[in-house]
Amino acid sequence: MVALRRQCHTVKTATDRRAGGQRGGRGGAEEEGGDEASSRVSGLSRLTQRIAELSVCLQAEEAQREEREKEVQSITQAVVKLSRVLSSSSSVCVSTDVSSLLSVLSRTESAVQRTNQELQEAQLSLLRLDEEKSSVQLRLKQLEDDNQLELTHTLDTLSREREGALERQQLELQRAEEEAADARDALQECRESVMSLSSSECVLQRELQDGRDALNNMTSLNASLVSDKRDLNIQLLQLECELTDSQSQRQAARSEVSALQRELRAVSTESSQQLRLQREEEASVVRQLREEQREKEGVTEETERQLASLLEERGREGAHLKELTSQHASVCTELQEAQEQLQQAVKEAQKRGRQQEEQQRESRRQQEELEALKRHKEELQEELQELRY
Repeated sequence: MVALRRQCHTVKTATDRRAGGQRGGRGGAEEEGGDEASSRVSGLSRLTQRIAELSVCLQAEEAQREEREKEVQSITQAVVKLSRVLSSSSSVCVSTDVSSLLSVLSRTESAVQRTNQELQEAQLSLLRLDEEKSSVQLRLKQLEDDNQLELTHTLDTLSREREGALERQQLELQRAEEEAADARDALQECRESVMSLSSSECVLQRELQDGRDALNNMTSLNASLVSDKRDLNIQLLQLECELTDSQSQRQAARSEVSALQRELRAVSTESSQQLRLQREEEASVVRQLREEQREKEGVTEETERQLASLLEERGREGAHLKELTSQHASVCTELQEAQEQLQQAVKEAQKRGRQQEEQQRESRRQQEELEALKRHKEELQEELQELRY
């Protein structure tokens, strides 16, 4: 009973506080909007639930009271029976049974008094609970009326605000879709640029392969030139041996020519006029000597011609080798330039790839924001439908 009273008192004080707070803060409730309305609806639901619990407790108290009344009736019947037994029993039996009966009766009377007292308290608590229930029902009705008015006002304001929010979100969604379309266009352009870079990279790779093929051809030509040069060197050594043999034969004639030439240089230093006079004589002598030298050199002329032809061929081969070397150097420079261009193209492709990844991340982020906006829009539409219903 004490617990029931405490519960009733707490319910009463809570309802009084809610009613006072609602009467004193109606102006603030209009500003708070949907949150205050939802809290009041939850408070009303808690009050109705508490009233149902109190009605269940009252029903339980009534059942207990009926049971106690039945117990009292049975006890009174037992007391009547005991009194009838006392009136009909003998004196000996009365002296022996009276004490026990009196003790039973006294206990029964005390129990009956306690039961009556509890019944009176239960009736009083039941009356108080009925009064509190009626007052709570009146306050609940007032609160329901007030809350209904506030809810209608709040729902109107919320519907207007949410319609405005929905319009703003639709505009933001349209703007986000336009930005996503721009991002997709930029992504398409990046893909086209990447494809063009890949095609240029393929062209550069083909050029690089051609340069490598040319380099391989040049290396094979260099190898063949080295082998030809080796053969020419062998032939040149053979010709040099023959030339040394012929030169040994020419050495005697050349020694005479050198002596005459030394004399000629000595005479030429003395006087240019004497040189002119003696030139004819010396010319005849030189012609004779030259004829002799021609005769002696006739043997070696063929060898010298062969040697000259070999040297000329060697010079041509050296020039061809120089030309091939210059071509090799130019091809190497072109290959290096192609490699640099390829590296630059690869760097640009990597840069474009990073930009493309950033644009893809940006497009994914915009898509996630768009999906979040769509989900928020759906939630707002569901809330608006719930509020309308």
